[in-house]
Amino acid sequence: MEQTAGVPLPGLLHNIKHRAQGPGFKVKTNGDGTHLTVQIPATGGGHRQVLIDRDNAQFFLDAEFEYWTFIGEYVAVHHASRGEIEVVLLPPSPIEIRRLNTLGGVERGVLNRLFGSRALHANFNLEFEPNPKSSLRLRIAATSHALMSTMGLTSRAALTNGIARLPSLYISGLSNKDLAGEKVIASVAEIVDAVFVEFDMNYGIKLEPRRFPGQGEARAADSFDPTSLPRIPRLRYSHEATTLYRYAASASGMPLLSFLAYYQVIEHSFPSYAERETLRRLRHIVVDPTFNPHRDADLARLSLAIKGKSFQSEREQLKSTLHYCVTAEDLRSFIESDELRQNFLGARKGLNGIPQIALKDDKQPLQDQVAARIYEIRCRIVHSKDGGGPNDAPLLLPFSTEARQLTHDIDLIRFLAQKVLIAGADKSTWI
Repeated sequence: MEQTAGVPLPGLLHNIKHRAQGPGFKVKTNGDGTHLTVQIPATGGGHRQVLIDRDNAQFFLDAEFEYWTFIGEYVAVHHASRGEIEVVLLPPSPIEIRRLNTLGGVERGVLNRLFGSRALHANFNLEFEPNPKSSLRLRIAATSHALMSTMGLTSRAALTNGIARLPSLYISGLSNKDLAGEKVIASVAEIVDAVFVEFDMNYGIKLEPRRFPGQGEARAADSFDPTSLPRIPRLRYSHEATTLYRYAASASGMPLLSFLAYYQVIEHSFPSYAERETLRRLRHIVVDPTFNPHRDADLARLSLAIKGKSFQSEREQLKSTLHYCVTAEDLRSFIESDELRQNFLGARKGLNGIPQIALKDDKQPLQDQVAARIYEIRCRIVHSKDGGGPNDAPLLLPFSTEARQLTHDIDLIRFLAQKVLIAGADKSTWI
């Protein structure tokens, strides 16, 4: 055994370290010698850290990991010596897995035993019909053990039990031009998009690529106090707004949909808060005991009160609602409660075209800053067309890197939606 800082390094891990040194991968050994962290290069000059221990080391040795390059945000590698790219796919539904197994020639008896499983049969291999005019070759097969291990999905026992496998799309035959530098990311994206569309149209199977978490995507855990017992609710919330809130909370894995649904919770309350001053003046007029709805002069007073409050834009309505429902102190406390959140929301080079939130800016109210950021994100989502939205805002599309970076903004708008729900609630009648 190799000695590392006085700790024996098992044979397999010694082989991993030796193989990693060939291409110059950086390797870090933990204190007790039970695992290594290997930095494997990724397109664009970065790298991904892969944890290798005694249980999965043989998988990486068999996969010749020293020839790997990770591709963009995908859980995908280009294996240079084999001339093949492997792209891990998200697990389809049980019925879609059954259809995949059928396409791959898995026998009916085995299918019956697999029914309801989200895993492919270990021997599954589906070759695409080749185009004689192209060198491109595609196949879908079980994900390699090594690439499964990079996601920390299963133990060695689960990986080798025969059916605990995800599907992967294997791509070979791309030209050197298509594989060069960051061009490989675009090549893989185009192929994955085409396969998704045609499998959905022809077989009703959705093959979505798995992605690594992006910057700002790892969400901080919500506060949780197990010693605090639940209490009977003291407030009654708007059914319509609560339905939208539940819809947003259920949109897991769909950041654009989640963001818009939380925005709708706030938007639902625009008439109540954005026009609050107008409503106050109107209420004072109509509750006046001298007010007569059949007298033209009194109706004219109503008309003037309405005209006196000019129509607010959606941006201004959002500002008014936030000013009424949440204090600057509460906003500041929420943003500062998480360092990653504070850094991301205040970053100058965060989301493209989205204003940052400057907590130290005393000239612009915090509610106005938050409203500006929320509104611009909303515009980039709903104006997803060529040319963008207002002010030529760039596209914000599903599955894009920026869409997956919305985690902290979704946390923020979720917090705002909660404040709006509370501000619009009535005292419950069951207490």
